[in-house]
Amino acid sequence: MPLRIMKLQGNLLHSYSPAELVRYIWESPVCEKYNASVRALSANLLSKRYTKRDELEDTLKAMEVARQLGIRVPGIRRTFEFEHDTWCIMERIHGSTFGEAWPQLSWIATMKVALQLRRYIRLLRSVTSPTAGSLATGKCRSFYLEDRCELPARSSPEAITRFLKFWTNWLSFKYEISKWKPDAPQEAGHTLKWIPPTAETFVLTHHDLAPRNLLLDPDGRLWILDWDYAGFYPSYFEFAAMQNFRAWNRWSLLDRMRWDLFSWMTVGRSERERHLLEEIKYMNVFDIDKFDTQRLSEPVIAVHACAMINPSDKGDGIDRLDMAPGYECVVDALPTGFSLLAMLEASGLAHRHCSTAVTTLAR
Repeated sequence: MPLRIMKLQGNLLHSYSPAELVRYIWESPVCEKYNASVRALSANLLSKRYTKRDELEDTLKAMEVARQLGIRVPGIRRTFEFEHDTWCIMERIHGSTFGEAWPQLSWIATMKVALQLRRYIRLLRSVTSPTAGSLATGKCRSFYLEDRCELPARSSPEAITRFLKFWTNWLSFKYEISKWKPDAPQEAGHTLKWIPPTAETFVLTHHDLAPRNLLLDPDGRLWILDWDYAGFYPSYFEFAAMQNFRAWNRWSLLDRMRWDLFSWMTVGRSERERHLLEEIKYMNVFDIDKFDTQRLSEPVIAVHACAMINPSDKGDGIDRLDMAPGYECVVDALPTGFSLLAMLEASGLAHRHCSTAVTTLAR
């Protein structure tokens, strides 16, 4: 009997071919309350599609560690690849997400579940790492650390600090060009903004504790869903991510106040850091490519994309870029008489840890 006609049998899940499962998945309803990529296969099973295998590997590793710590996460029933996608079939937890239940949740119930999440957060933060990134591949999947060139896997605390410093103090392409000129003052008249101190170590972070990813089952037990962004990051990333959702427009003032209190009780309050991360996230919605089509009066160089810079290496001024290491060079145009290649070579950086051919800089 064709799979699309008969009911999916959970106990026979591993007997179905990938093609049969994918056909059944596409004919199953989208589970809107979770994610557009999540579909309800049966009363007890959900599926989720990933476009890259390593994304699922990071998610599975994070869920495995969380489960070992005693945190309630859905069980994984099967993973498989088909054509260009990777699929995960997992346990479907019955209950209500905070996105559905929050407006009706009483203050007493809020405090009770806050204690559960607070314990989970303490368990997560007991796992630390000297480098940032996801658990399996080490990639920095944080939506606060995204830009065109990406941070390298397993970034150091100093790399994260330089990333934050660069984007916090970003003004314009013209300003960045001015910092490269030989006669430019150290900061070109610009006062550096505050950034958090460099983290000594990173803690395990879920990184997306939005109401849609917190679920209460009928027995009042808290489950945490969607571990796609989990990884090792500064502790204040968790608080910032708890404010990164759109349900505010549907909530009353009291609902919002209750969520603020819930956040402070569970992960701590880091308002200054949150505003800094939100500013960086907003700036990175702009695509560098769009500047290629504009006719600018002066040459523009995307200076945030460069070779691995270590301010402690040389004292020749190249450290003024304050860039995180691992960046690739993206050059739109170079000012007349300006040789980025010569500067990099003089500093011994042109061929070290640079994933882009240096010839792309020689114009």
